[in-house]
Amino acid sequence: MRYVIDTNIWIYLLEGRLELSTLTSKMAQGKIVPVLTPVVFTEVLGWQELGAAQEREIRKYFATLDLLMPTMQDGEQI
Repeated sequence: MRYVIDTNIWIYLLEGRLELSTLTSKMAQGKIVPVLTPVVFTEVLGWQELGAAQEREIRKYFATLDLLMPTMQDGEQI
């Protein structure tokens, strides 16, 4: 199943938080397929504790994910 994962959750995953081990496992198994939004992409890459090497790895990983481009029409349905 595809999910948009919030910026904070990505950061917690990068920190290796144990409380997200189930999410990490399901993502590794392909049971949860993360989808990005432009906002999440920008916010994660703007995280202050991100080093240059880690940013390159994240960009490489994020490039493999689908990017959800919400439209005004989507917002009107909320």
